[in-house]
Amino acid sequence: MARRKPEEIIALVEQHDYDTHALRDRFTSDYRLYRLEEFDAGEGYESYTSNEPQTYADKVISFLTDAELVVRVPYNNTNEEQREFNDAKERFIIGTLRSADERLQRRLQPTLRQQFSWYAVIRGWYAGRVLLTKDKEGQTGIDITPWDPLHTFWGMGSDGVDWACYRIKKTRAEIKAQYGVTIEKDNKSLYDQDMGVDVYDYYDGEINTVLVDGGN
Repeated sequence: MARRKPEEIIALVEQHDYDTHALRDRFTSDYRLYRLEEFDAGEGYESYTSNEPQTYADKVISFLTDAELVVRVPYNNTNEEQREFNDAKERFIIGTLRSADERLQRRLQPTLRQQFSWYAVIRGWYAGRVLLTKDKEGQTGIDITPWDPLHTFWGMGSDGVDWACYRIKKTRAEIKAQYGVTIEKDNKSLYDQDMGVDVYDYYDGEINTVLVDGGN
C-alpha cells in the first residue's frame, strides 16, 4: 500500500467529517442532554430541565464499570497441553489490560473500562487503537488508547475498515514531549498561547502517520 501524502490524509478526514456531520451533531446533542443544558421552551412558556438523561446514563455506565470482568478461552474438550496454552492466553489478556490501565492512570486518565463505558453510553459506540511498543531501554509495552468517536474518522474497503484517523488538539508542550516536534509560537495558523494544535493520528493496514500543523 502506497503511503498517503499529508494533504491526502487531511482531505480524507475532512470529507468523512462532512459526510458524517449528522452523526456528529447527534453526538453533540446527546452530550448536551447529559450535561443538563437548560431547556428553553420559548417566550411565554415555562421551562423545565429534567435530570433523567444524566441519571439514567450514569446508572448504565456504573453497571458497565462495576460488572465483573471475565476473560475466558473455551477449552472445547482439548488435551491437557492445549488447555494449558489456553490458560496462558487468559493470563496474557488479563496482564495486558492491567498494564494498559496502569499506563493510562500514570497519564491521569480513567481506566479502559471507565472510558469505553462512558463513550458507549454517551456517544453510542466506542473506538480505539492497540499498539505493542518499545521504550528507550528496549522493553516491550502495551499501548491501548480509547478514541472519542466524535473525533474519530475512518474509511471502508472491501475487507472492512481501510483506514482510521484520530484528530484532536494538543498543546505545543504535549507535542514536543510525545513526538519531539517543535511548534513555533509565531506560527499564524495556531491558536493564541497553548489552546491547541490539530494532530492527526492516522493508520492504514501498514503505516501509522502523525501529522502536526506547523511542525518543524
